[in-house]
Amino acid sequence: MSVSTRRCFGSIAAALVALGVVTVPAAAQSLPPAGVDFTGTWLGLGDDPDTPYRATPFPYPPPFTAKGRELSQYWADPRNNLGARCLPGGGPAGQMNGGAFFPIEFIQRPEQMTILFEAMQQVRRVFLDGRGHPSPDDLEQSWMGHSIGHWEGGTLVVDTVGVKSGSLNGSGASVVARAGDRDARMPYTETLRLTERMRLLDDGQILEVEQTIDDPTVYTAPYTLKRYWKRSPETPIIEYICTENLRPEDEGYEHLLEADPE
Repeated sequence: MSVSTRRCFGSIAAALVALGVVTVPAAAQSLPPAGVDFTGTWLGLGDDPDTPYRATPFPYPPPFTAKGRELSQYWADPRNNLGARCLPGGGPAGQMNGGAFFPIEFIQRPEQMTILFEAMQQVRRVFLDGRGHPSPDDLEQSWMGHSIGHWEGGTLVVDTVGVKSGSLNGSGASVVARAGDRDARMPYTETLRLTERMRLLDDGQILEVEQTIDDPTVYTAPYTLKRYWKRSPETPIIEYICTENLRPEDEGYEHLLEADPE
């Protein structure tokens, strides 16, 4: 079914609900404890040596399937870098990697958690109103996928499916190069199921994001990573227009891919 057709049916359904012809059961919406509020701007801790919180490294050796090894090599080729084409790389897990370069902002409401990314001006919506995922026939692949969540005490548990293929690591942007770009790419595909557990630490000043990557197309077993962010109300989310910040062809990380690891 096309997007326009679905929207048409959705408009008709909404009208029927408004007229009382069709009723909708109450959603099983969960709420966090009083005082648990993710709202605000956050900056990843990255490799900050002054913090006790350390991001989990990717598993080594990676538990690749044959397809996983193939796609790891594919994404390692600079010609396939999504960010170099101003396409959002990393997906929801990669964008929540705790990096210190681009801030993110949470807007918490009872029915939805909205996450704004400075990088590529992306927006992620986590629905908390009790809805499920669309049926496989109606699920559209997108860069951020379809996310639903619920609260388990003060922990927000998020389930995401329907993500377009990409790589969790690699610069993924058109303005920076990182030493880690020589590492094996950790791919994901449309069969990814991402489970995240987000909670506040240190009186709400630290955000811990635990990510479980489950993609049987590229990995023989799921694995879990932890990423950390600190509140940073003084850090504004600024405009990011990728096409105005293209990386010149003679810069970037190609030389890192060819260099021997230290």
